[in-house]
Amino acid sequence: MTLWDVLEHIPDFGALLDRVSAWVFVSIPIFTGAQHVLRSKHFRRDEHVWYFTSEGLIRTFDGCGFDLAAMNTIETDLGREDIGSFVFRRR
Repeated sequence: MTLWDVLEHIPDFGALLDRVSAWVFVSIPIFTGAQHVLRSKHFRRDEHVWYFTSEGLIRTFDGCGFDLAAMNTIETDLGREDIGSFVFRRR
């Protein structure tokens, strides 16, 4: 499953992840903490349901039965502000 700029918009993404048998690819805004969220152009109360740190996203996926396989900041390196890319594999 690919969730490019989508996961932060889905209230009950756990139900979606329950349908994944192997891999999930995620691109999402990543924050260092609450103050970073509030200062960010990605802070959108009317659109975004979730705001994650890298560690928080990894813990969330762990709780849903996934291990982190890879992560990078290539989108941020190429100019997109505060975007992390992650690959998770079902245990």
